[in-house]
Amino acid sequence: LVIGDGSGGAGGVTRSAAVALGERGALSVDDGAGSITESERRRLALLAALVEAALERLGDGAKSKRSDSVPDAETPSVGDAGRDRREGRFGHLFDALPDAVVDVEFVDAEPIVRRVNDAFEKTFGYDEADVIDTPLLEAIVPPEGSLELERPNGTDSRQRHETLEVERLTAEGRRTFLFRGFSYRHEGAERGFGIYTDVTGRLEQERRLRVLHRVLRHNLRNEMTAIIGYANILAEEAPMEEYRTQAERIYERAMNVSKLGEQVRRIQQALDIDRQWVALDPEPLVTDLAERFRSSHPEATIRVSSDDSGEAVADELLKIAIENLIENAIEHHPGTATVDIELTAEDGWIDITVADDGPGIPERERAVVSGAREITQLDHSVGLGLWLSRWIVSGVDGQLLFGDCECGSEVTLRLRRADGRDGV
Repeated sequence: LVIGDGSGGAGGVTRSAAVALGERGALSVDDGAGSITESERRRLALLAALVEAALERLGDGAKSKRSDSVPDAETPSVGDAGRDRREGRFGHLFDALPDAVVDVEFVDAEPIVRRVNDAFEKTFGYDEADVIDTPLLEAIVPPEGSLELERPNGTDSRQRHETLEVERLTAEGRRTFLFRGFSYRHEGAERGFGIYTDVTGRLEQERRLRVLHRVLRHNLRNEMTAIIGYANILAEEAPMEEYRTQAERIYERAMNVSKLGEQVRRIQQALDIDRQWVALDPEPLVTDLAERFRSSHPEATIRVSSDDSGEAVADELLKIAIENLIENAIEHHPGTATVDIELTAEDGWIDITVADDGPGIPERERAVVSGAREITQLDHSVGLGLWLSRWIVSGVDGQLLFGDCECGSEVTLRLRRADGRDGV
């Protein structure tokens, strides 16, 4: 970027700026008054960077259309220097990435290694000199493994990218990777980057959790069914009132554990679905749920108020999130609960607030669910209802908030308004 102040024609003052465009020519601007300020200088420097970056993206096609007003030999080297700086920054990023990265060239549809980073050498046990100019797949793909980064079927490979899980041979044996491949063209050659993120540990942990979950839920259901049956018999046939009372307590606790197992099942079913965001009016959901709980808990007082807040960004799971909050408010109340459900809208948000006059939610439990405190043996949530509600709203870019209610609990599901939102 060259900026100058000089004498213009007819005694005027000319302000001029020339932006070098590397090998492509130059952009020149001038007018007839005053001096170029520092603010204008910064804007012109930004313009130079943006123009050069745009032309870089155009690739070879832009070169054929560049201005011929300035010969290549006379073009200042600012563009080349900028390109060198970018390549230097990219090279630093390439080498510093913690994931294994390989740069290949496709020769007769075969990916040939042109460059690897330090993480690739460490992960797969090769020095760069050992794999340069050799077929990538021979080095890291098991005999029965799949081929990735193969030549695209289409003609425009510069826009091709893919993500998949693959098994590869490493210095520590077979490992599973999340592979991300990006194809591009460089100096007429078809090239590609491959990034390998080791997910073996995560996948193994997920498998173990699935097994433990199935075994625990199955055994829990069977054992609790037996305990509930025995406790029910004792409560009906025990000869002494004291025994019957204890049997009823066993029955009640066993039912609570059984419900917990059912909650886990519901959570798994709810969160395993492919969630689709939609524009949804929460008021009918709240009204229907309030009527249902009035029927199932006639002793409770349930009131609903709404300011016609409109549609929110949500999905079919919102009903479960609201249901959990109402259920908690009623069932955790030691006496007769009064539950107020309020819908309000403000600053692009729709709030669904459930408040009650019960004992409130312990501060430690609120801190754990909100994420302000880590989960430990001492600090944890007693139930799963609040967790499920939080996971549901966070899955649609919403929030679960706790209010400062002095005479009970107050929990708010905050959802984004659907007005003008893309994709809903």
